[in-house]
Amino acid sequence: MLMIGNRAPDLKVEAFMPDGRFERLRLGALLGRFAVLFSYPKDFTFVCPTEIHGY
Repeated sequence: MLMIGNRAPDLKVEAFMPDGRFERLRLGALLGRFAVLFSYPKDFTFVCPTEIHGY
């Protein structure tokens, strides 16, 4: 489990970009920049859309 201040592993992730497209990024490429890492447990659940909308 990662804790605040721990370095995240250098994963390759699918990112939603500000211009509306998706792009594969390495987390290491974001070093020194602010980033929001967002995930959710499962599609088509009752909790998922309400929590995402609240974010």
